[in-house]
Amino acid sequence: MRRTLRATSSRRKPSRKRDVKKPANIRLNFVLMAILLGFCGMSARLLWVGTVPYNEPPTRLADLPEEQPRRGNIYDVKGKLLATSLKVHSLYADPKMVMDPNEAVEKLQAVLPALNQNKLTKRLSSKKRFVWIKRHLTPAQAHEINALGVPGLGFREELVRLYPQGRLASHVLGAVDVDSQGIAGLEGGYNDELSRGEDVYTTLDVMVQQQLRKTLLETLETSEAKSASAVVMNPKTGAIQAMVSLPDFDPNHYGKTAVNARLNRTTQALYEMGSTFKLFTIAKAFEENEFDLDSELDCRKPLKIGKYRIRDFHAKNKVLTAREVVMYSSNIGVAQMADAIGGDRLRGFFNELNLTSKLREASAKTAQPLLPKRWGRTQTMTVSFGHGIAVTPLHVAADGRVIALLLLSGARTAEARELTKGMTPILFHTSQGNTKAVATLKCWGVSCAPRDGKIGANSDDHAHWLSYPRVEGSD
Repeated sequence: MRRTLRATSSRRKPSRKRDVKKPANIRLNFVLMAILLGFCGMSARLLWVGTVPYNEPPTRLADLPEEQPRRGNIYDVKGKLLATSLKVHSLYADPKMVMDPNEAVEKLQAVLPALNQNKLTKRLSSKKRFVWIKRHLTPAQAHEINALGVPGLGFREELVRLYPQGRLASHVLGAVDVDSQGIAGLEGGYNDELSRGEDVYTTLDVMVQQQLRKTLLETLETSEAKSASAVVMNPKTGAIQAMVSLPDFDPNHYGKTAVNARLNRTTQALYEMGSTFKLFTIAKAFEENEFDLDSELDCRKPLKIGKYRIRDFHAKNKVLTAREVVMYSSNIGVAQMADAIGGDRLRGFFNELNLTSKLREASAKTAQPLLPKRWGRTQTMTVSFGHGIAVTPLHVAADGRVIALLLLSGARTAEARELTKGMTPILFHTSQGNTKAVATLKCWGVSCAPRDGKIGANSDDHAHWLSYPRVEGSD
């Protein structure tokens, strides 16, 4: 009996030990789980604090500027590139992520010394989530700034406008602002098309443009003028092959351009074009059959009209034929022709030639001509030789044509105003004398042209030059 009890007692002792260890394991597991959850909570909190500022919503898409689409290229008539867009890096900042604005400004100025310290510090201390610091960095600048390791700074790819020909066609091409929106010239006139990525092909010829600019620079120097303008146009189609205005500018640095240099004197400046208007008047007189080549006009003395007297600069003091009026550029003779035509008919003729209104060309801002407030007999006579009326040089070159400067979907032709075949004999007769007058005739549809194909005029401190390519039959 004793043996039995002992055996039973020895079997129950191990089970009593297992009952003691079970509660201890549960408590240990509970503690470990509590520690693990604590660490997880602390990690989540640290992650939240490190990525999302306190009481600040995440950056919204509205805070970021929209991506720029590619802007169309501009080419000359032979496909040579005049304007294009290249990708560059621009620097921005998230002020909420900048830990020390003062330190950031100090480091940035080491790379970009032109930055304004006070303005930049204020930007980096603002509550905004996006601010521009510097647009259109060079690759070297972007590399140096990236190496600074300043938190809160970032780069964004943008498109910058590039003009490979530099100053060559600056006034024709115009320029864009920092957001690649056209603000002048073709860039402004065709901003919608270019912004949609459409390429623009112009009638400009780079070779002609280069030669014209070279010649005009020489003319500007020899004439000691302060400014000059020139245009080369196809007289049959109205296509502008070259256009220069001096002083000019580099469209790659439009923001640094002097205001005076931005003015396109071919399309925006108004001048009394003087004797070039005599050809308009004479052509109208022949068209109305008021005069012919041998009609005589008394130019022996100044023409008195009211309290005014009209004189010739180089008076011949004799009776002149209409042919000689052109040769000697007689104010007195042309004024008599205008008086015979009458103010209404002459003004109507000028209206037909668009000499009294803005030119119909979207690629450039053209000035509104200045006209006499009252178009009486005196004004009719003075306007006949280009006094008392101010137009742009392009008005004289265009002569009523719709100027074709762009080829968006093939060439646009423009009808020239046919004047009178009766002018042709004058052209030949005066080719040995007044080349200026003869060349002017070519502009207005006469079938022949002088060999040099140029006209020139000086107005105060400005020199004008118009050139027209020779055509068949000009010999």
